Amino acid sequence: KRRFLEKIKRNLRECKRKFSRQPDTPSSALNPTGRFSWDQRVMDTLRGIFKIPSFRPHQKEVINTTLQGIDSFVIMPTGGGKSLLYQLPALLGRGYTVVVSPLLSLIQDQVTQLKQLGIPAEALCSAATKSEKSRIFKLMYEGGGKNLRL
Repeated sequence: KRRFLEKIKRNLRECKRKFSRQPDTPSSALNPTGRFSWDQRVMDTLRGIFKIPSFRPHQKEVINTTLQGIDSFVIMPTGGGKSLLYQLPALLGRGYTVVVSPLLSLIQDQVTQLKQLGIPAEALCSAATKSEKSRIFKLMYEGGGKNLRL
């Protein structure tokens, strides 16, 4: 356990070092026109699937950065709309979005909300049975789920 915590500390120090060297670079600076081939799909998904009329501050920039394949480190207040930052790109991108959270109730709430919106999502926690784990891994293998909460 101690080695694991030390590894996390080293990784955080490395992230801090890396990000403190670089100026904040919004996606618009990486793409000066601020226009992307996926703009319409992003807005259609935001409004049509998530039923949200517009983005909150900084959400669109972070989503565009993610869709460009660039890692993001985002700090936002509770209720600031962080979940959308990985949920929306997960629907437009290939592969899976894996979210790790220590809060089981948050995981269950998000999975329930995503399923109510018609978005495939699963929760995999330590209490999952072997058959439940097998079912989820089979879904992933067959391409059935886009969001996995751990």
